[in-house]
Amino acid sequence: MGSQWAGMAKELMKLEPFQAGIRRCHEALKTQGLDLIDTITNGDDETFENVLNSFVSIAAVQVRIPKCWFLVYKFTKIPSHEILAI
Repeated sequence: MGSQWAGMAKELMKLEPFQAGIRRCHEALKTQGLDLIDTITNGDDETFENVLNSFVSIAAVQVRIPKCWFLVYKFTKIPSHEILAI
């Protein structure tokens, strides 16, 4: 997982809407023997050398980011193009 993804994922886990979605992904992946929450919160460079860990972590983050954008807009009414400029 690229260096920015790991840090971003850890920080986003502090937000309940993001965390809730990651927990849902975690439950689905748990049946396959993957611990998504541990990978995101405790993963290091060695963890993300494993392509599977990188792929599922990035995919889960990408699935949740639009929900976070929606919530920012919902509560602030700041258009997304202005949020991106911040």
